[in-house]
Amino acid sequence: MKQIRYFIATTFVLLCSVFVASAQTTTPPAQPAKVTPVAMSFINVPKFEDKKEGIKRYVAAIDALDREFEPRDKELKAIQDKAVAIENELKNAGAMIDTNLLRTKQDEIAKLKREFTFKQEEGKALFQKRQNELLGPIMDDIINELEAFAKANGIKVVLDVTKISGALVIYSPEADMTKAFINDYNVKHPVTATTPAKRP
Repeated sequence: MKQIRYFIATTFVLLCSVFVASAQTTTPPAQPAKVTPVAMSFINVPKFEDKKEGIKRYVAAIDALDREFEPRDKELKAIQDKAVAIENELKNAGAMIDTNLLRTKQDEIAKLKREFTFKQEEGKALFQKRQNELLGPIMDDIINELEAFAKANGIKVVLDVTKISGALVIYSPEADMTKAFINDYNVKHPVTATTPAKRP
């Protein structure tokens, strides 16, 4: 049932600039076009869930979700192990097994597989629901805080570097604001004791 996550962050220094050329209206041909510098920074979203250096409130919610569904995971594994054990029993018995016993064992395996599939699908639906309930509000808060942090530090554009697939991106370490944002968020939103999650 372990799934997981997304987002963005920033530093207190001017990071890197992207220059957008202004329209050449009254600029004489011999003069270079004026440009407007736009402060831009990168963020590494997967680091938000890092157990040691990530957003502690977010990590705590993920851990709580995993603990909540641990009993269901163990139940599924027990059903699966039982079915495998019966299958191995039949293989070891070979052609010597009684026909009626063989049919009984095969029916039992089929029943276990149906039970496994049902409980697995049910668990997925419950997990998605609880994930939205536990992580949704935190995700929304992180996005709001990220917007405020970027604005406070003069950052106009924030890009998730993990989503820029297939593109050549070269930037200095100072342009990565992930750690700065995470530190800022953790200070503003320390992890507090929470009510034990209800079991599904």
